[in-house]
Amino acid sequence: MGYNTRAKTVSEKIVSHTLSLDKTCEIYNQALTYILKVMFQEFPMSYEENTNKVAPVIEKLIHRTAKNPRPKYEDFNVLFPKYPSYLRRATIASAYGKWSSWRS
Repeated sequence: MGYNTRAKTVSEKIVSHTLSLDKTCEIYNQALTYILKVMFQEFPMSYEENTNKVAPVIEKLIHRTAKNPRPKYEDFNVLFPKYPSYLRRATIASAYGKWSSWRS
């Protein structure tokens, strides 16, 4: 009996997530707005790169690490403590898509 590697479809959809995910959605939207403001401040309107090149630039501006102890926008870590790295990168990608769409 082998393991079935085919993707299975979900037969039931999440109908109501408001109670369990509202706070998460609120924090995500606040972080998205924050990152959009950084993009509007830092990037010229002619800036065109792909998301893979934008994410490290934004992360260096907002995220404190051992190699980057003083990011330009230090309050991101204060406002969004323990914001997961995968979610931060997804938020940056989403913000860049919105920023690119707006400027075009």
